[in-house]
Amino acid sequence: MDTASVTGFKKKQPLSKQMSQKTSQEKTSQCSRCGDTRGHHPGKMEGEYTIVLKPGAKPFSLSTPRRISLPLMPKVKEELSRMVEEPTAWCAPMVVVPKSSGRVRICTDLTELNNAREANSTEPFTKLRPGQRPSPTPPRTATASEAVIEHFKSIFAHHGIPDVVRSDNGPQFASEHFRKFAQEWGFDHVTSSPHFAQSNGEAEWAVRTIKGLLKKSSDPYLALMAYRAAALANGHSPAELLMGRKIRTPVPVMPSQLNPGWTDMDNLRKTELRYKMKQKEDSDRHHRAHNMPPLQDGDHIWVKDILERGTVVSKAGTPRSYMNDE
Repeated sequence: MDTASVTGFKKKQPLSKQMSQKTSQEKTSQCSRCGDTRGHHPGKMEGEYTIVLKPGAKPFSLSTPRRISLPLMPKVKEELSRMVEEPTAWCAPMVVVPKSSGRVRICTDLTELNNAREANSTEPFTKLRPGQRPSPTPPRTATASEAVIEHFKSIFAHHGIPDVVRSDNGPQFASEHFRKFAQEWGFDHVTSSPHFAQSNGEAEWAVRTIKGLLKKSSDPYLALMAYRAAALANGHSPAELLMGRKIRTPVPVMPSQLNPGWTDMDNLRKTELRYKMKQKEDSDRHHRAHNMPPLQDGDHIWVKDILERGTVVSKAGTPRSYMNDE
């Protein structure tokens, strides 16, 4: 065999190496056609994509329970049993706010959606959001008292001035402008307990409901209409309680069901009161809450949320609230 034949001889490569080179060439060709997608996920890729799951796929949690070492297991079980069995002294029972017949009260809270802020309001009896539709304002001016006051004026122009407006202790509600607005328009402004958002739970729950509707629906009008037409726990929709009739929606309904007709409001208020009392009993039983003895003037107290001592001066105008000297 001469030298030319030796140098021209091409050694046969193994099959696995040939397949790897072919796969690499196919990947390079695919990337040149579709673009390099390495380091990207469907959330950052342009266009619409469909993720196909296996028939037996099950959801799983990314977080796993914290493991407890064997020597600490008896102590952990003992502490968990103590937390379940013993009552919690600082957990107070729920308070059902009394409302006299015929009086209207509006609870309000601020909510953020897509970097915009809106003064969300709800009427506790009908659970109806008075606003026409979401009207977000820029975040820098949304919390200003002037913007909140204009929003309330729009609500009052449609539904009248309420007797009571309940809100949190935000700066837009604690300002002098809002105090003058309440005085000029003739309604009482009541704030919730500081560091205790549950005391304004009606507005907090309305915020959660409205944000869920707007995030899941592409048309806010259809979302709000569906909410106003859906029946509450008392069997009546918010539109029925406010206007005395059902509203027509894309869901087919008999024409006779759209006729006006007021419900027995006295029985409805009694039903609402029983429902609230049942909620209170369930909450108190779940948290093992009990009423603490009332404080007297001159009693020394320890405020847990601000870690300061004080002395009771007098009772405040809200339930389980006291004025102290600090």
